[in-house]
Amino acid sequence: MPLSYEQVLQMAPDEASVSTAKKIQTPASWLRIGQNDQALWGEFQGSATYQVRFDYASAGYKCNCPSRKFPCKHVLGLLFLAAIHPASLTTQASPAWVAEWLAQRQATAAKKSTKAKDSPVDEKAQQKRAEQRQDRVHEGIVTLERWLNDLIRQGLAGLESQGSAIWEEQARRLVDAQAPGLALQLRRMGELPGSSPAWPSLLFQQLGRMKLALHAFHRIDQLDPALASSLRQWIGWTTSSEELEKHGEKVVDDWQILGQWIEEDDRLRTQRTWCEGKTSRRQALVLQFIAGAGSFPLHLRAGTIQQGTMLFYPGSSPQRAQFIQRAETILPLTAIQGHTLVDSYLGQVAKQVASQPWLHSFLAVLQQVTLATKRQHWFARDLAGMSLPLCEFHVWKLLALTGSDPFDLIAEWNGHQLRPLGAIVEGGYQPLP
Repeated sequence: MPLSYEQVLQMAPDEASVSTAKKIQTPASWLRIGQNDQALWGEFQGSATYQVRFDYASAGYKCNCPSRKFPCKHVLGLLFLAAIHPASLTTQASPAWVAEWLAQRQATAAKKSTKAKDSPVDEKAQQKRAEQRQDRVHEGIVTLERWLNDLIRQGLAGLESQGSAIWEEQARRLVDAQAPGLALQLRRMGELPGSSPAWPSLLFQQLGRMKLALHAFHRIDQLDPALASSLRQWIGWTTSSEELEKHGEKVVDDWQILGQWIEEDDRLRTQRTWCEGKTSRRQALVLQFIAGAGSFPLHLRAGTIQQGTMLFYPGSSPQRAQFIQRAETILPLTAIQGHTLVDSYLGQVAKQVASQPWLHSFLAVLQQVTLATKRQHWFARDLAGMSLPLCEFHVWKLLALTGSDPFDLIAEWNGHQLRPLGAIVEGGYQPLP
């Protein structure tokens, strides 16, 4: 199942690669092209004959050209061709050079899985590192509490004129104290002053949630183990593969890949992919990280369904998860199940927050909504007339696709606004990258 044009753009290492790839995105540019359920391939005549292959299941690719950019223009050109001219691709048995490549990938993946299971764990060293980490985080939290108390004592007036420097300084200290999760929350808070007329209220809410987390950390040994695990993850603890395998929950289902977007900062690109089990109705957030340009290790294509096993991170309201096994067959997403009333959806969110108060984003699947505008702001309105505000990302594309007709919306809710990620329009999925 080919990628959409927008999804191919996201894979490109730079604009120059996109420009050159567009020159070879027509069938006439290629000697041979083909596909089947597993792969897409083509042969391109340059200074030599270049063989290009793409693995649908894992989004792996290979080209024997000498380019140092990954993916190269030939891979991108073939993917653009598949997105723009799908009728030109005939389904056929893969040639030997493609079948051998797929077999090698499967063998390598199996070897890595076996090696990871057989690696011994030094429990004493692991415990010592955990205690040292706990002490460093505790020191960082004590310093942060002192700073927060001074901030509240002085009041929030004038923060909008001080810029992000005061927040960034504290965030760096928390990174040094091995609490990157808290550092991220501080950086997000630093973006609030002056961002809207309601920024003092929004900032107070975030400060309250952080204060709750700091208070809970001082008595973390008394918390329910699941809640304590959620708190550690929020502060910035990385869950080891051994801990995840031991305490995580495995859910086998047909996973609907509903939407994704990429969050970028100066250091890191984060891909956020929301999935939902077709039978279990379990919602899963798959996070991937990469420094700089390039494609993410695991390819998850919004608007598809893939049978597999999802491993959920331990916590009091498990949300983050990762695929540990996926079938090769990929089906298109043509319909979804969700909430027809905003009140029903917010009730579900309230239950999640009651169980895990540090959750800050939620999958929203709203059926039969329409777009509405009030005072130059956009809203998603349900059949009862209740509405939730939309952020401006891709609203105009959504309006062009739906007009005033009801549609099914897939979005990420942050407690204040919906970020549109996709929509079901006339029986087909439309990504909103």
